Amino acid sequence: MCFVDGFGQIPDSVSRRIFPPLQEQGTFSDSLAIEIDTLMLPHGGKKNVNISPDAIEEAIDWGAADTMWFDKSGSKVHLYGEAFVRLESMNMKAGYIVFDFDSSEALAMPAIDASGKETQLPYFEDGDQNFTARKLRFNFKSSKGMIYDAVKKEGELFVHGSVIKYISKEADTLNHIETIYARHGMITGCDCAEPHYGIRANKLKVVPNKLAVLGFSHLEIAGIPTPAILPFGFYPMFSEERSGLIIPKNYSFHESLGYGLEGLGYYFPINDYYDLTVTGNIYTRGTWGLNVSSNYKKRYKYSGNFRISYSNVRTEVNGKLERKNDHKFQFSLAHNQDRKAHPYMNIGGNISLTLNGYDKTFNTDAQTRLNNITTSNFTFSHDMPNTIFSFNGGLSHSQNNQSGAVSVEFPRATLNMRTYYPFKLKKPRGSEKWFEKININYNANLKNVFEATDTSLFTAETFKNAKLGMKHSASSSASYSVFKYFSLSPSVNYSETYFYKSRQFEHDQSVILDSIGLDVDGNTIYDTLYGQVLIDTINNIKPFRQFNTSLNLSTKQYGKLQFNKGWLRGIRHVVSYNVGFSYSPDTRDLYEVEIDRDFREEYEDIQRFNVFINGPFGQGSGSDKQMALTYSIGNNVEGKYFSRKDSTLKKMTLLQSFNITGNYNFAADSLKFSTINMSASTSLFNNLIQLRYYGTLDPYMKENNKRINTLVWDERKLPFRHERSSLTITTGMGIVEIIDLFSGKKEKDGKDDDKSAGTGTWDLLKSFRINYDLGISWEINRDNRDTFLISRHVLSTQGNIKLSKKWNLTIGHIGYDIKANELTYPDIGFERDLHCWTMNFSWRPRAGHYSFFIGVNSSDLSFIQYNHGQTPLQNSIGGGIF
Repeated sequence: MCFVDGFGQIPDSVSRRIFPPLQEQGTFSDSLAIEIDTLMLPHGGKKNVNISPDAIEEAIDWGAADTMWFDKSGSKVHLYGEAFVRLESMNMKAGYIVFDFDSSEALAMPAIDASGKETQLPYFEDGDQNFTARKLRFNFKSSKGMIYDAVKKEGELFVHGSVIKYISKEADTLNHIETIYARHGMITGCDCAEPHYGIRANKLKVVPNKLAVLGFSHLEIAGIPTPAILPFGFYPMFSEERSGLIIPKNYSFHESLGYGLEGLGYYFPINDYYDLTVTGNIYTRGTWGLNVSSNYKKRYKYSGNFRISYSNVRTEVNGKLERKNDHKFQFSLAHNQDRKAHPYMNIGGNISLTLNGYDKTFNTDAQTRLNNITTSNFTFSHDMPNTIFSFNGGLSHSQNNQSGAVSVEFPRATLNMRTYYPFKLKKPRGSEKWFEKININYNANLKNVFEATDTSLFTAETFKNAKLGMKHSASSSASYSVFKYFSLSPSVNYSETYFYKSRQFEHDQSVILDSIGLDVDGNTIYDTLYGQVLIDTINNIKPFRQFNTSLNLSTKQYGKLQFNKGWLRGIRHVVSYNVGFSYSPDTRDLYEVEIDRDFREEYEDIQRFNVFINGPFGQGSGSDKQMALTYSIGNNVEGKYFSRKDSTLKKMTLLQSFNITGNYNFAADSLKFSTINMSASTSLFNNLIQLRYYGTLDPYMKENNKRINTLVWDERKLPFRHERSSLTITTGMGIVEIIDLFSGKKEKDGKDDDKSAGTGTWDLLKSFRINYDLGISWEINRDNRDTFLISRHVLSTQGNIKLSKKWNLTIGHIGYDIKANELTYPDIGFERDLHCWTMNFSWRPRAGHYSFFIGVNSSDLSFIQYNHGQTPLQNSIGGGIF
């Protein structure tokens, strides 16, 4: 052996560029300077060199950070310490590499440190393909290699092999694809050196970014073979979205539906902006369903998704197949327009429509079961440029999930005009004139309302009974400062509502015998009616007009108390006074008709009927003349306290609001005083607890549950009597908020604080919340007795508790209804992270549901699972897209 460099000190990085077979160009450093030959070479300066036809034309880079030396033949170089060999896209790294220039073959092995541990494991990459192994041999000329004890990552899967043969696409002259052959191989989703599970096969072929093909194989867990045997297998290994069949991960069984396939379908990646997924469910007892969903996104334009689900449910009752089909439907849409898409037009919103209880049939989580109201709102808005107008149109929907009542507003359109000052001077001259403060507002609304149940929404009767209407209103107002401390605000309001259906009344003067029951002897008792009112609905356009004007005078009064010592340092009380006068004409005779229901002259049974049918803007009821003196008093109380934590004064709210309103109608012939309405609200403990109060006082007495024109003062020598009151206490607080409250921490500054209550032990409960809802009402019943009623009294909790790094307890919802003395839909579960496996359990006793699941995390191998519940799902093999 000839040691060229010996073991002398060399630079930290040694690198050479080799152009075989011209080895004399210098493969090692020499301290002697070479004198340049100035003689001209024959044949035009070209040297006679025989180049092998098998030589690599491209340059090979090689080097090491420690030591390198050539063997006696000079055709092999030995590289030590962070050694590398590179050719175009192929790169090999290892602790020790031997490179043969004659065969262009490299052998890579790990380095051994002083403790005998292997370091700098061989690593090879070719484009986007890479391997890590204990031993690696690769021929740069043929682009083929053998890899020993290798690990190859494909997507989210890992391919293990005791011996792997790698053929690059340059070496495949037929298909030009990269191919990997493995012996004693395994496919797994575990990233450990010794995988916790995998599919073990004696022979394995992998086409990167396409699929893996296995021969006879079996499931191996923790190094132990299992009886789960496969004669062969195909596993997709796509790195990008592709069309493919979706195979169900489970063959399910439901007691009422039978055996079934859930989620069988096809996936279509339509283009870079849209995709489409079509899946179906089918059961042996006749139930089937279809789901169509799509996601879409275009940068700087829009994004969203939609889903349509339909199920035809057939259940078995008493061993007989029910012939009546139960159709269930659900539609959801979410669309968002990017702000940069258009300067003054926008379209977007959310639609969620469920018919015949689809969500509660197929979902048992607490959020779905306890959600009583479902709403939708999808709008198109247009701010008209260079105008004071804006347009808003779309649809809205509200659905009561308990009663099934559905209300859909479509179409819905609104034209708004921004506040306009018609007399404002374009070039102000001195102070603002009184007429410049006059403003005008205008808006117009068109609305069509469909009202039905979730089982009869799309029926001809629902469309026939649609409520169509239009309303536009205009107002003018101004505000002036008078007597320094007062504000005077006059206003005029006018509105027109157009009804497209009205009622026509006709008096039928016929004698009618109406049976009203049976007497003690079983004989029918008849009531004689001397005439009846016949009501006919007609389709016509009829306007309902309203007009009112008002003048209001308002001011504010401030009161302060300051203290120099103690915790409380000050109180500020703000009282807002408002006194006004309002006027509206008598419109009752315009929109109501009087009919005497008894045609006999000696009797009179006059009844008033409204000609309007309840429309989308309410019922156009006429009103009596109003000449009312209105009043309102508002209160707000704030305080300041001394914080010992930072020795500063801080504000707090003692009473957010306490309002009293009422009026006196001079035009009324009786009951001139209105009821006195009160409302109050405040919060406690940094807004953790909210209190709301509503109350009504009446200055008149009550008889037979009706107000009479007798003052309470005349009867009881009291200014008014109590009519009704209600108090609501609600809270929704997290554990961290409670700890911050008692620790004196006011607000978070957004920075992490290792000493805060939300870290350490309390971090386990940081997402845990406690909710409390109490409703109390107090009113006078028909017997003039005070009735105290607790309308609701519920304590509930929800959130996640991180018991440890691997254990997580989930409380979707659990509570106790103190009034009903029962639990409120418990929803409890836990989850255990098993590295590459997941185990979880969920329990919802009110829905009769429980489930236990253990399975791998990899979506490509998700069929490796066990799922058991009250409606057992059988363990199966399948899944994936290919």
